[in-house]
Amino acid sequence: MFTITHMSPVTLPDDHPSQIPWNQWPEKFTQSHLIELDKPHTIGGKSSAPSGDLFRLYDDDGNLYAQGMIALDDDDDGFEPLDWAMGNWGCTEIRYHTPGKGWVTL
Repeated sequence: MFTITHMSPVTLPDDHPSQIPWNQWPEKFTQSHLIELDKPHTIGGKSSAPSGDLFRLYDDDGNLYAQGMIALDDDDDGFEPLDWAMGNWGCTEIRYHTPGKGWVTL
């Protein structure tokens, strides 16, 4: 189970007030484009307060699509958010925030 807490405008639903039409997208989506969700989106379980390790999802051009949190345990390989985002947004990379190292690709 993981929770999406921030999304880039490209991943927001069409009716979201911060959605940007595709022809007005910036050349590259970065952290400055992330929008904090009023209600975080939990995937793979019951909705709960986000907790655990921070992750970010990117496409193969380095565009940042989303940020979230996952509570990893011994059975997790850390790829669950990427597996989900590949099919939904075409993401190809997941990075985890590591204290002292910053964002590290898994």
